[in-house]
Amino acid sequence: MKLLFWGSVVLVVLTAVLLEMIDSMDGLLPSGGVTELYVQYGMICVTLVGIYVALKFMRWHTALRISILALPALVNVLFYHLFLHSSFLYLAIMGMIGFVFVQPADDNEK
Repeated sequence: MKLLFWGSVVLVVLTAVLLEMIDSMDGLLPSGGVTELYVQYGMICVTLVGIYVALKFMRWHTALRISILALPALVNVLFYHLFLHSSFLYLAIMGMIGFVFVQPADDNEK
């Protein structure tokens, strides 16, 4: 379980670092358009609901809760580099903060 946790954290951070180093992906989609607005509002809803669900339902399996946090964080990192809009980066950071509260205690989870 700890491997999944740390693997998800490293995947999100490594993706952000690699995309920062590669300039070819920066701003592929037009910034300031209606598409960006819809994607932004959609990712705000998905991220906030995902954080709420992952933190609220403590009885769920930890792997599911980690996945609920990791997927929107990774998608927000990708959208940040596609649109170059900082709100996606802030949403990814919020998702990464949620990882602190989902960290598995031990490997003997039922």
